[in-house]
Amino acid sequence: MRRRRLSPVGAGAIVATLLGVGCATTEMTQTPTPISDRGAIARAVLPSADSGLQVREWHVADTPAADLGPTLLRFGVVDTLEDGVTQGLARNGLRLVLVEVDRVDELLAALGGASLDRDGWYGQAYDWRPVATADLMRPAETVAVDGRVRRLQGGTLRLLVRGWTLLMEDGPVLQLELRAEHDRRQPTRIDQVLGRTPPGRERFDGVAVEVMLEPGNALVLTCESPSVDWDADAAAPATDGGVGPDVAAPLTLGERLLRIDATPPRRGMLVFVPRIPAQLGPPLSPPDDGGDLG
Repeated sequence: MRRRRLSPVGAGAIVATLLGVGCATTEMTQTPTPISDRGAIARAVLPSADSGLQVREWHVADTPAADLGPTLLRFGVVDTLEDGVTQGLARNGLRLVLVEVDRVDELLAALGGASLDRDGWYGQAYDWRPVATADLMRPAETVAVDGRVRRLQGGTLRLLVRGWTLLMEDGPVLQLELRAEHDRRQPTRIDQVLGRTPPGRERFDGVAVEVMLEPGNALVLTCESPSVDWDADAAAPATDGGVGPDVAAPLTLGERLLRIDATPPRRGMLVFVPRIPAQLGPPLSPPDDGGDLG
């Protein structure tokens, strides 16, 4: 899978076209850094406490009046990732929305605020770390995975993240990766000491994201039923004219991870924010003729 680079300039153009809003970028105001100086700066800055991945976790109201999907689309765009990644996420009940960092708090206010707004600092996270978990308490629980109904035998569903800063020729980015798995048992002490993956762990290929996130952008991840179209006008649910009570469809993987069992209903949202110090870039562009910097 190729890694998709998400640029604030490109994202702004999409948002302006679809939603009628502008996008300000920081690239126009940053002072370029000579390429020869960037290695020394990176060695000093990358290990610092203000460089890397920040994750905000929200619990927001999940009622028809909250209108979550259209509200998210007013502030961002459901980015089309490569190799069918967006479609794979949707089949598993997940939506990923690209939003400008400067509008994240405004988005939260438009969603009606949050009963939980937790800020997590991951920094340079090279190892997989859980950002959402769901314990399957029954001996077997039915979950929709990749469009198929599965019976998962106990254990824990986990959404994992890792991310680190990369220095590219045209400026720094945050390499962000997500994946989901079903862990049927906890690792033993010897597994932990040896760094060994215990048996009984299944990775779900339909939830696999690799993106390069540039400064100025954030990614918002939430859950949604695959049957819900955020772009469509609200309409009465279709019926086949049958008799008897409706049978609820099993929750998707994403809904099982991010729907909050509470009264009133709540939905989890994860906001992935790249924190990249200005000293890291962008570098001076080389001359058009490929000659040395003068």
